[in-house]
Amino acid sequence: MELGELTRSLSGAPRSTKRVKKRDHRFTTDQGGLLLEEAEALRGLISGDGHVITFDESLITSRTLLPYSVSDTTVEPSYDTGKHGFELYAEDGSQVKWAVGYTEWYTLLFWRMVSGSWRHYVVRRRNLTNLLVDVWENAVQTDVDPEMLRVDATTTGDLVLECLDGHEYLDDVVALPFRVPDSWPPYLYTFHDDSPWGALPLVKASGPGVPSTGLTALGEVYTGRRVPMIDAGTPTVGEVFDFKLMGT
Repeated sequence: MELGELTRSLSGAPRSTKRVKKRDHRFTTDQGGLLLEEAEALRGLISGDGHVITFDESLITSRTLLPYSVSDTTVEPSYDTGKHGFELYAEDGSQVKWAVGYTEWYTLLFWRMVSGSWRHYVVRRRNLTNLLVDVWENAVQTDVDPEMLRVDATTTGDLVLECLDGHEYLDDVVALPFRVPDSWPPYLYTFHDDSPWGALPLVKASGPGVPSTGLTALGEVYTGRRVPMIDAGTPTVGEVFDFKLMGT
């Protein structure tokens, strides 16, 4: 897809205003079907839903959302080397709130300094009746809530950083408005270990069907269709959908 148009000058010679070429990469999910939970999460991932806070320069998210509440204690990007770029230093007793509005499902991914080394966390809301979470640390499910980063899902839906037990160093916080499937955390850890998440809503893609150097793109998901499938020997209903990645 090219941006611009082809016209003719007064002399009749063709004149092009095309300056940028965009590539549309079109795909279809597995024809055998995805479980509905997987399909919902993949839709959100492709669409670039959510916020990323890199802390490289400020506390603003990748969607330019400013925190609406910051405590008087020190909460600022640190010029020490983080996991990916600069890190956040949050003093004991500090609190920061971002109005992300996640009052239902959510998943948080972030890097946290623990005993001198960076540890990766995936924190996922377990159900819609309380604030219990499932937790993976470096791809291993522990269900030990780090507590200093959470979503007030039953009230305001805010993303809250709160240090109640000493200072914290964090890097590359990702807040997603959907629940990732059980099988995803090891893959998320591997990807997030190799590179920063990226500035949502832009998404990263690699593999067959995209340039060998990878692709940073905007994703668009189309209407899906339900299909019969078998899950662990039990008949169920799955989903197949088409999507597009638009990149340069």
